[in-house]
Amino acid sequence: MRCSLLVLMLAATATPASADESGPDKSDYTLLNPTPDADLRSFNTDRPPKANSPYTVDAGHFQYESDIATFGSGSTDGVKTQAWTVFDTTVKLGLTNTIDAELEITPSESVATDEAGTTTTVSGIGDTFARLKINVLGDDQGAVAVALLPYVKLPTAQSGLGNGRVEAGLILPVSVSAPGGFTVIVMAEGD
Repeated sequence: MRCSLLVLMLAATATPASADESGPDKSDYTLLNPTPDADLRSFNTDRPPKANSPYTVDAGHFQYESDIATFGSGSTDGVKTQAWTVFDTTVKLGLTNTIDAELEITPSESVATDEAGTTTTVSGIGDTFARLKINVLGDDQGAVAVALLPYVKLPTAQSGLGNGRVEAGLILPVSVSAPGGFTVIVMAEGD
């Protein structure tokens, strides 16, 4: 509830788009009729599963995003865990001006657990996520942008790295221009 109030307050103080920021009509562009380079929107990345922006890739264009490597370490109830992910990749393809298809692939993942001096390591391919981002407000202009981001998790990871189940969910990323040149992104998610 507090996050919703914060977003509403920021939206109320955000600077609205002026008439000259409306840009060209890009509604006729598709995968087979790509958006011309001169009309491309600014480059925006997601940070799955860290954060998702509501902005899509322009129609007929491809975007590649990847971490080189990430490392995490923690300890709970005497069990120490270290995890590595290498080339956690997201590829995106603009289908229309406001819809893109996305595929998240984790080609190399490793989790090591140490419990009472016994270390177990599991390595392999991670789960794969298929997503469809549908921008419903502000893809090309405005102080507020909103998208629907339904996804399906495909169980491509081996036991120990994934749970072996198909799962699905819906993410609602909202971006609001804030005072001082800042941007606030809030995401609601149901799985």
